[in-house]
Parts: sequence; structure tokens; C-alpha cells
Amino acid sequence: MTQPGPSASTATLGRTRGGSLLLVATNGPTSPVTTLQPSPTSAMSINFKGSRNAKCLPTGAHGKREWSAGLFGCIKEHTCGCLAWWCPCVVYGRNKRRLDHLSQLNIPDPKGSETICNSDCALHCCLTVGCMFGWALQVPNRSVIRSRYSIGGSGCGDCCTTFWCSSCELAQESLEIGLEEKSFP
Repeated sequence: MTQPGPSASTATLGRTRGGSLLLVATNGPTSPVTTLQPSPTSAMSINFKGSRNAKCLPTGAHGKREWSAGLFGCIKEHTCGCLAWWCPCVVYGRNKRRLDHLSQLNIPDPKGSETICNSDCALHCCLTVGCMFGWALQVPNRSVIRSRYSIGGSGCGDCCTTFWCSSCELAQESLEIGLEEKSFP
């Protein structure tokens, strides 16, 4: 083993009070060079979320926007519009399931449009056929959707819309949820 001469470099490894590694290098007769290794940091998290305003609609003074499709936009979307007209319980059940899945897991429901009947659908059907109150289930769901997507409106407006135009509002909600689902990578 050889001893370092006057022009040889030496290095000393140590630790700081915080536990970080410390390297002190000396290049011969010059002053020592100190290098401090960075402390460990938490892992970077990548958040893949869909857009809740997929059409980039402008927001008003209170941060609220309009629906992506009008109340009668279901006329253009024949599949959902017809299903909402003839079987509103199925569309309600699908919307509820898709929205719950997005809210809980932040990813689209892989079976969202395939589900024909679930417990929400059955409850809506019983209330609609039994006493014409299926629309009452739609009011809180519409309010949740408005809140999630920062859409303007009120509880009274939700109640009137679901009572007077139940099928159209179900199709409108389905289109809004669908836009978020399509925006996922």
C-alpha cells in the first residue's frame, strides 16, 4: 500500500448530524472540497385523473359552469336518450354506479355501460311503477353531479328538472359522466 504524496488526492467519508453522507476530498496542498449527498425524499406520486370539464367550458364568477350538453341534448344522443325515455331506471342505475365508481376509485367503471340492472335500478323501478316517485331518487344524484363537475344550479332547480323532465336530465347526466370517463388516459 502506498502513502499519498504531496500532490495526491485523498477522500474521507463521514456522516452529518442529520444522517446524510458527507464526502471530504483533498487535492494535495489545496483546500478540501466538501460534497454533501442530498437527503432522501418521499417518492413522487403521479395522479392520473380525468377531466371534470372535458370541453373546457368557461366558468362564471363563482367558479361554476354550464352543463356540457343542454337538457335536450339527449335528442342528438339517440342511444342514451331512447333508453332514458323507455327505461329510466336502467339509466339511473348506470349513472349512479358510474358516478360512485369515479368518486371512490378515481377511475372509470369498466362495466359502466354493460350493467343492465343493479340495486339502484331496481329501487328506481319499484318507486316509479309503484307510486311514480322514481324521480325523487334522481334529485340528490343530480346535486352530486353538479357539485362534482362545478355546474351551476340549485336544489330547487334539480327537483323541478327531475320531476318535469326526468328522462332528459338522466341522459344529460349520463353524457356529463361519459365526458369525464373518456378523458382518462
